[in-house]
Amino acid sequence: MTRRRGTNEDARHQVLTPNRSTMTRYDTLEVAPSANETLIRAAYRVLASKHRPDKVTDASEAAHRLMQTVNDAYEVLSDPIRC
Repeated sequence: MTRRRGTNEDARHQVLTPNRSTMTRYDTLEVAPSANETLIRAAYRVLASKHRPDKVTDASEAAHRLMQTVNDAYEVLSDPIRC
């Protein structure tokens, strides 16, 4: 199956693929830098439930790294002192 550029699936993959040189924590959680605490928490919960390694059929090392990236982003952005 070929994917067309610009589809939601492509955009999601680009945001969730860890690329430390260009990706911010806001990109990881798929929120704007101006997002408030409630929106950050909601985005984290959606991504956490979607990518939990124990619920995903492909529980590979990549799935664990992805979830760790999401957890790290939420940990920093949810703490007003650290962000």
